[in-house]
Amino acid sequence: ADGGAEAFAPPDLSRIIWSLAFCSSRNLVPGAEEDGTLSRLAQTVIDVVGRSLNKFSVEDLTRVVWAFARVCDLHRIPNRTQTLHTLGRIYAAIWSLLIEWENGQVSSREHDTERQEKGIPLFDLSLPSRDGTPHGRRKISLDDLPVDPATLCKGAWAFAKLTSKLPHIQGGQDLIRVATRIFCAEDGRLLRQVHARDLVRLVWAVAKTGNNIEDTKEIRKSLSRNVVRILNGEVDGEGGGEGDGGSVLDTLLPWDIALLWWSLGELGVEFGVQLKVQPTLTKEQMNKLTPSASSMLLWGIVAIGDLSNYEFMTNLFSVLELKLISFSPPDMSRTLSSIEKLRQHALDVISESEEREDPPESEGRNDQDGNTGGAEDNAAGDAAPPDPAEEGAGRDLFAQCNRLTALIAAEISRTVPRYAAAQMRRLLQAYVSMPFRDDALVDAIADEVRRRLRALDSPTNA
Repeated sequence: ADGGAEAFAPPDLSRIIWSLAFCSSRNLVPGAEEDGTLSRLAQTVIDVVGRSLNKFSVEDLTRVVWAFARVCDLHRIPNRTQTLHTLGRIYAAIWSLLIEWENGQVSSREHDTERQEKGIPLFDLSLPSRDGTPHGRRKISLDDLPVDPATLCKGAWAFAKLTSKLPHIQGGQDLIRVATRIFCAEDGRLLRQVHARDLVRLVWAVAKTGNNIEDTKEIRKSLSRNVVRILNGEVDGEGGGEGDGGSVLDTLLPWDIALLWWSLGELGVEFGVQLKVQPTLTKEQMNKLTPSASSMLLWGIVAIGDLSNYEFMTNLFSVLELKLISFSPPDMSRTLSSIEKLRQHALDVISESEEREDPPESEGRNDQDGNTGGAEDNAAGDAAPPDPAEEGAGRDLFAQCNRLTALIAAEISRTVPRYAAAQMRRLLQAYVSMPFRDDALVDAIADEVRRRLRALDSPTNA
């Protein structure tokens, strides 16, 4: 296999493995099983690239890394140590070439990766710009970018996934930082040129790496601001955010929307204040989501504060009920935390409606016209009347939250041995903050904790 792969020119080899990965079931169908043959081929390509690193361009290297991350089962990698070492060297080559391009040290058409082939450590370098200004604050030109913007988005996704699954590979976060800085240059011009699905990949990569990225606050703010403008349908900072944002969402698949909303929540975007559009998914489309994507969608909607999208929430809750049995511990924890906030919102809506229906008696004497109190009290009486539809929706949401919480508690009680200690702690933190009692859940967790403590003590007592 190695000999066959080495017979291809670097651009052809990268395009072949990229195309195979793009057409694979793991790319087209979330949660699909690994294709063993394709996985072995991707790992072979990584080995071939490692033996002739200086022959591959940034575009080629990024395509190869994306294909590897897309089709391989990262928990089962043959020759794991060698593969991780090669990936680290590929990271170094991509990072160095992008930094050199950004600093104007080389032309995008005259790359020389000989230094990376020798394994010079580059991750801790903080190269200044030619004018001495910090990387995150200066303007950069997008002329002669040595990699296609769509490929760079996919590369950022791959770097984030590999960093999460293979933390021993260093440099992925640096690559995401550089890529994001490039996309945010010139008021996010490149962001408006890539397909919406690639935009989601980039946003997810930045959200996934969290606060571990250098200059993270500035990068996350700039990226979220530009992405929100695109979703709102604004052009060059103008526009009312009506219509165009919907066309962007229409090009996304259901799981893309779930990842996008989760990412927006992680980036601190606020609905109404910043984001003006809402996810457009039918119940049938929601049914196509994986359990994890379903929980991420709910978490994202709650995190950005879009709490009054009642019809959407009703459909999503009915889908979540059917998927609970397949939830992982992080999915359960994320969903319970979201329900806690939604339940409180529903209570606030109900309380406000009841207060408008039955305002407290005002103190004071009746005037000649029979009015009670002063002008300030009379003004309060002119408040908007209660909205029966909103109150009814709030009560329905409250009932749905209670029902889903009970189902989650029952499922956790059944599967608690699968939970790590930190996951049980997060679940209990969310549970105790809700006025909901389920002794069976608490007893199940307590029994599991006692069982683990006995297991820890048994070698000592033996």
